[in-house]
Amino acid sequence: MTETLFNYTLKSLILPPGIILLLLIVAFALGRRMPILARSLAVFAILTLYFLSMPLISRHLIGQLQEYPPLAAETLESLRAEPTGTTALVILAGGRNRMAPEYEYQDTPSRLSLERLRYGARLARTTDLPILLSGGTVFGDSQAEAELLAQVLEQDFRLQPKWREVWSRNTRENAEYSARMLKEAGVEKVLLISQAWHLPRAVRAFESQGLTVIPAPTGFVTNAAPELALLDWLPSAAALRNSQLALHEIIGGFWYRMRYRDE
Repeated sequence: MTETLFNYTLKSLILPPGIILLLLIVAFALGRRMPILARSLAVFAILTLYFLSMPLISRHLIGQLQEYPPLAAETLESLRAEPTGTTALVILAGGRNRMAPEYEYQDTPSRLSLERLRYGARLARTTDLPILLSGGTVFGDSQAEAELLAQVLEQDFRLQPKWREVWSRNTRENAEYSARMLKEAGVEKVLLISQAWHLPRAVRAFESQGLTVIPAPTGFVTNAAPELALLDWLPSAAALRNSQLALHEIIGGFWYRMRYRDE
């Protein structure tokens, strides 16, 4: 729990807007003693905030991560023809909304989780593949994210998951624990569902566990309509969020390659 809290605190500080606020605080602290450096830091922080908040920049950053194309119809047809029990559909949890008032103050899957779940339900009906839901508890919550996904899958999509991986706290552990369960069931190939910008790191994690992975991307960040081109240069909170997601994946991918390079 302490390690997890430290990791999330560190991420909050090195990703925008945390890093930008830190730079501004340092600039303010150095204002009298080192005015030139302080002004330079402040200008750099403000410009960084502006550029990361531009849709044009954020789309470019996150677009570099969307390396897998949408699933082709031919791929789905080939999956239907494979022997039963050799392939599974894996849906990764992507966070939770805590104490949602409209759901009687119960935890529910986050927007990212629901985006993955909706696409996963569609693919499950198309391919008839068994479903594994993967996601544990990050901060000692009473219910794992995989359990929250299962509730929505059963109640709203009328589908039943075959496996629930409820111990993982990050993408790497998603892969480790899911692979263990699937291999015990004789599954060696997975159709892996997550956002297009998250899949490169997720695919590497699952492949490192000896699984054959077919990426199933959803939630693409696409170009704006031509008539909205002017808005590409104007800052927005949504663009800053996309930049944050992109930087998180870039830094996370680098960290995974460094930490697990011998595997």
